[in-house]
Amino acid sequence: MIFSLQKINKYRINNSVQLLANDKIKFFHYNKFMLQRLILKYLILFFCILTLFSCRQKPAPKAVNGILDIRNVDLVNGQIINLEGDWEFYPAEFIDSARLLEEHQANQFQKIPKTWQEEIGYATYHLKILLKPTQKLKALKINRISSSARIYANGQLIFELGRLGTDKKSSTPQSRLAIVPVHQANADELSITIQVANFHDGAGGIINPLCFGTLENIIKDRQSKLLFQFFLFGSLLILGLYHFFLYYFRKSDINLMILGILCFVFSLRMLIYNESIIYEIMPIIDFSLGAKLGYLTFTFGLILINFFLYFIYPDIYHKKVLYVFISVSLFYSLLIIVTPPLIFSSILLYYQLFSLICGLYLLYVIFSSAIKKKSNSLLMLLAFVIVLVSSFNDIVNSMLKLAVIELTPFGILSFVFIQAVVLSRRFNLALTKSEKITAKLEDINISIKRFVPQEFLSFLKRENIQHVKLGDHSEQFMTIMFADIRGFSHLSETMTPEENFRFLNSYLSRMGPIIRKNRGFIDKYLGDGIMALFPQSADDGVQAAKEMIEELTVYNKNRQTMGYQPIDIGIGLHSGQLMMGTIGEEERIDGTVISNAVNLASRLKEQTKMHNKSIILSERTLQSLKNKDQYQLNNLGSCKLKGKSEAINIYALN
Repeated sequence: MIFSLQKINKYRINNSVQLLANDKIKFFHYNKFMLQRLILKYLILFFCILTLFSCRQKPAPKAVNGILDIRNVDLVNGQIINLEGDWEFYPAEFIDSARLLEEHQANQFQKIPKTWQEEIGYATYHLKILLKPTQKLKALKINRISSSARIYANGQLIFELGRLGTDKKSSTPQSRLAIVPVHQANADELSITIQVANFHDGAGGIINPLCFGTLENIIKDRQSKLLFQFFLFGSLLILGLYHFFLYYFRKSDINLMILGILCFVFSLRMLIYNESIIYEIMPIIDFSLGAKLGYLTFTFGLILINFFLYFIYPDIYHKKVLYVFISVSLFYSLLIIVTPPLIFSSILLYYQLFSLICGLYLLYVIFSSAIKKKSNSLLMLLAFVIVLVSSFNDIVNSMLKLAVIELTPFGILSFVFIQAVVLSRRFNLALTKSEKITAKLEDINISIKRFVPQEFLSFLKRENIQHVKLGDHSEQFMTIMFADIRGFSHLSETMTPEENFRFLNSYLSRMGPIIRKNRGFIDKYLGDGIMALFPQSADDGVQAAKEMIEELTVYNKNRQTMGYQPIDIGIGLHSGQLMMGTIGEEERIDGTVISNAVNLASRLKEQTKMHNKSIILSERTLQSLKNKDQYQLNNLGSCKLKGKSEAINIYALN
């Protein structure tokens, strides 16, 4: 029995690689159309949701010279007005609201939403709203004001944000949203006065416009926005957990962990911005901590996306460029952690410009991968374009101080969703490959069993051939059979090589099943000879030898019918201890059986020619038989075999 682990493994790997390549091409063409349709449907759904839940209202009246005329707006039927436009503006003054009810002589107006030109300071805003009388209770939705304020309606204080002051020491910042009922004293007019101070943030003033409508409609609008924000938060959180679980089972794919962290980072961002849910869930978070967390979600998000693309395209994304992007982001993150919001927010613009440059380089990386036809490069390009466009929108809006919906969480959700589609496609492809490879390996294993008997592996206590090592061995008591064709050398000279192989295969195909039927296995073929082992009992070997002679009689009749000469065989049987194991060297291993019992069985086969008997067995085999009476045995006496110092008794089976 001879086998080569190296050749077998090489054969298996080469065939598996070819199979993988063919399956990949077939699978891609089969699923390409369906995948494109899935992405298209998702994008349509994404933009529909974005349109439905946009916080930008339909075109509505805007304030002109401090007066907002909404007498033609039907607030009762659900419309909500953003208090945008020109407000009266009194910089560096806290004007009494009662005074503003009587005097409207402002020389300066400020567009809302818009931040101050200077980072710090304080001022007063005033707006007069003209509206038609209704019986519904009105309300104001207070959005982002930086960073402390008092709000008056018709001269009455209705809301306070933090502690108002004329310097940093006397003011305390706060960040939260609120819905405040407004009791309308004058049926057709409402006066809104807002005193604002900012000494703690890089942008001061009314950042997002206040919303005005009936209390019922304001609450419904807030609930719908909270519902959608929780939807985005939950989606990102679930996708994050999903990728973490995948990473737990597949730790070799670091990008699974990166995507999981990215989802968690932006799910946190969803809680901080827009409706500022985090301040309601965790009131202990103050203005400074909330600002730091919000800014860090930006920097860490950029870091994670850079790492993600670097690990996907390490041959395109230059490592030195990665070091630059990560170093700058980490440096700014450190500034965010150790400095107050007024400092790190004032240099945000520079980091935003840096992130745009970073985004352009990442776009170059993905375009290059698409040109080189990297796997899933088109899907990656689509995902990153969505992220880049949404991030660019938010950065530009932040630079221009515009109050619009933040699109980055949508972009990240789209990015992660597309990555999940890519991942599912990859896993599906891997599963298909695995099934094909499994089927192929089963065929290979069946083929290997024809070279290496499974019984041989079992006695070495190895599950398969891959586990076999040089020097593995096992000692067993077995019955050994040697059988060959008499006069085969002369017979083979009368045949061509092709006829020789056909003849041997025809003969061996009749003998092999008989050996297996009697619980034996063929250890090796020796040209026209057979070496077989019977591990269960000597009776199996003797019975197999008897049936082989009977089968030979039938075989010879067929040969005579076809004009061929009949053949004779000789079979020697001996029982004893033997050593099974592997010999050779690391690059070439053979399986073999070594013992005196094996040599003795081979010598007994030679004795069949001298005594003109078909089957000869040793006295040791005879003693091992459980049913001696069912066999007709003839004692051939004592015989000294070649290479043996002591004579043994041998018996012929009739």
